[in-house]
Amino acid sequence: MDISNLDVFGKNILDFYKTLDEQNESKLPSNIRHCFLSVFDKWLDNEECEKLCHTFSTLKAHINDPIYEDKWILYYSYEEKFKRYYRSLFQYEVYKVIGYKPEEGSHLERLTDINSYEDYFISNIRENTKNFSLFLVKDLNLAINGGFDHTHELFISSECDNKKLEKMVAESGLFIIS
Repeated sequence: MDISNLDVFGKNILDFYKTLDEQNESKLPSNIRHCFLSVFDKWLDNEECEKLCHTFSTLKAHINDPIYEDKWILYYSYEEKFKRYYRSLFQYEVYKVIGYKPEEGSHLERLTDINSYEDYFISNIRENTKNFSLFLVKDLNLAINGGFDHTHELFISSECDNKKLEKMVAESGLFIIS
């Protein structure tokens, strides 16, 4: 799908990313809420992060070390929560944005195959990609920028059905934090 066919919400999100040099919420229109989807119900301090946050690449470097066995279990429990959430979104029209940086030509790929869709977000979570995937969920007026630290960026339009979104988040065992 050509970007020119994108609705106003999607265009605002892409414009935000194309002009992003560092986190600058002032460039977002006032009708878009910027927050985060996380396995944690709050921002962690350094000590909590050391104990609870483990990226796939860090764990992979210690794959045969029995000391890391509990960390693997914790990691996969977090990943499973994101899988549940992303799968719940598949009931809607979901697009992966290809090339949302200024030097790249932007276009949308509608995700119609659940297995390909799952491959995209697992690649993000497990750091198997150079860039995080930006997903637009057209029917919910929601954009998600993937991540691998158990926290993903959310952009929620004021037109989003918040009750529906909050229910999906809660059923997945995740939290929305600001």
